Amino acid sequence: MKLSEYRRELAQDPAYLAAEQDLRPLLDLADAVIALRLERGWSQAELAERTGTKQANISRLESGLANPSVKFLQKLANALGESLTIRLQPDPTPAPRTSVKRTDRLVGHRYPQTSQQALPAIHDNQVEWLVTPDELSQPGSESG
Repeated sequence: MKLSEYRRELAQDPAYLAAEQDLRPLLDLADAVIALRLERGWSQAELAERTGTKQANISRLESGLANPSVKFLQKLANALGESLTIRLQPDPTPAPRTSVKRTDRLVGHRYPQTSQQALPAIHDNQVEWLVTPDELSQPGSESG
């Protein structure tokens, strides 16, 4: 089987696509670090020295196997002469969501001075929660 055929098969596999989506932030980080390092003509060892870590840590980061701390990413950014920006943004492929209604008698007690304009989701002690189908089947989840 050719590599291109194998990749086409993987692109149809839901388990592979889910794993790829989970790993995407680490893989994007790895690609960015490799590009910046090569742009400067540095080896992994040189970047490691400038960052104050071992070459093996840079290797793991560039292969997507590391789960770096924010502190380490800041050191890495400083070594590369870059700024570190971390942001949360909408998921382009969110999990399907199901609307579940439940009665929560404590809602009004927790927020005694709220108005319908302030919390439009609360009406007559009925709260609408958005959950994924997986969350509904997890032990300890309340759905009614």
